[in-house]
Amino acid sequence: MIHVKPHSLFQREGQHLICQVPISYTQAALGTKLEVPTLEGRDNLTVPAGTQTGEVFVLRGKGMPNPRGGRSGDLHVQVHIETPKKLTPRQEELLRELAQEEHANVDPRRKSFFETLKNYFVSEDNTAKS
Repeated sequence: MIHVKPHSLFQREGQHLICQVPISYTQAALGTKLEVPTLEGRDNLTVPAGTQTGEVFVLRGKGMPNPRGGRSGDLHVQVHIETPKKLTPRQEELLRELAQEEHANVDPRRKSFFETLKNYFVSEDNTAKS
């Protein structure tokens, strides 16, 4: 019986490996070139502009070697967009400018979801009684 230990970077599915890689919002929106880990070291991956979180890019032949001498498995690189927890004042300013361009409501004083939900049902009840 063979047991495979979990790895800190890769998950194994047969001969294929899965690696989850974080990228920034700007890298996803504008596109970027990344160095990603493989079993042989680092390899380059081009992430196109407009990439969505969860998208998977395949590096052929970069997975587990075939013990019977055939072709190696593939490395599946899944990207996840990380949202920064802290912004510099300049970063916040730029994001607010972008939100204005997109006509998105990002007022830091906006009502919470539950307040909005409560107001929705209260106004709906008042409309129903009229």
